[in-house]
Amino acid sequence: MCVALPGKVVEIVDREQAVGRVDVFGRSRLVNLMLLEDVQVGEWVLIELGLAVQRIPEADAVAWVEMLEEMTSAAAGAAQVEP
Repeated sequence: MCVALPGKVVEIVDREQAVGRVDVFGRSRLVNLMLLEDVQVGEWVLIELGLAVQRIPEADAVAWVEMLEEMTSAAAGAAQVEP
């Protein structure tokens, strides 16, 4: 199973090769943008396996990030529970 992660495009590194720098949970990653036409700095995209696969509205991206943070927090809490 693959989970797409939201990220905000912060730089177009190489437009010809369709490579951009995307902020994903505070970490900068190089992402292939070739599946999306004319991606701009400031746009939010969903990333799967290093590829930007879809543009998403900022409100959706923020909700997605909050949900993933809650799930991570809950999983970490569950891992600390003793039997």
